[in-house]
Amino acid sequence: MKRFFFPAAVIVILLASQCLAQDVTYQHSITVEQMTFQWTLNSDSMQVRLSAKTMGWVGIGFNPTKAMKDAKFIIGYVKKGEAKIQEQYGNGDFTHAKYAAPDKKNEITNISGNEANGMTELAFTIPLIVGNTYEQAIKANQEMTILLASGPGLDSFLTKHQFKKTLKVNLSTGSHQNM
Repeated sequence: MKRFFFPAAVIVILLASQCLAQDVTYQHSITVEQMTFQWTLNSDSMQVRLSAKTMGWVGIGFNPTKAMKDAKFIIGYVKKGEAKIQEQYGNGDFTHAKYAAPDKKNEITNISGNEANGMTELAFTIPLIVGNTYEQAIKANQEMTILLASGPGLDSFLTKHQFKKTLKVNLSTGSHQNM
């Protein structure tokens, strides 16, 4: 009986945590053509869900100074049921790269993803205040530029986007406009 109880309890806990992770209700949602950006603000972090009509990657950029330059990017895809996410920065007007600094730690938590019926969905939590000098804080109470993008049906951080949109968004109120 003891040998049966422990594995059964582990399975029940895992299934319950999967259900809870998928049942998050977000405060705000923006759908632009084939992509949706949903988020909930907490005191020091933001829960995000990105979904797009692609079997490739989805991504978001925060606060570029010009085009893509200086933006904080979070790009990810789902491969064999596992979400892969990478934090990048806009190193040029039309380019971005993975952080190369050895002291840059990954600040993305609660990562999950799903890929089904031609849609890729990623969920994660990011801090509003960053713990390094490589990027700016996300200022939720003012209008900011948000870049949404998705890539073609390849699980790679290196493929160019097939969809992109630039928005002005106030993360506190959810108000937004296309640019």
